[in-house]
Amino acid sequence: MRRLPLVKRKEILGKVLPKTGPLRYSEHFEKNGEALYEQVVKLGLEGIMAKKADSPYRSGRSADWLKIRADRIDDFVVVGSRSQRDHAAASGRSTSAPTRTAS
Repeated sequence: MRRLPLVKRKEILGKVLPKTGPLRYSEHFEKNGEALYEQVVKLGLEGIMAKKADSPYRSGRSADWLKIRADRIDDFVVVGSRSQRDHAAASGRSTSAPTRTAS
């Protein structure tokens, strides 16, 4: 089965996988990849896998598939900052090493 193209493997798996349980058949999309990606981002999902439909199975990574991450990014503004010394002083901690007095 590993030598078969992806679309043929999926056709077979769609017939033999149970409808319920821990393993699920995942439909593939041949068109409208950008619209699919937008939905993935909207739903907060991790991303999508893009695979060549005629590629055989290969363990590990290859040029026949891409992982397209839906990175969660946003704009923000830093309105202020404190040095480590200012932060420590505000929290009541000492920022210098303890000193020893001569006896």
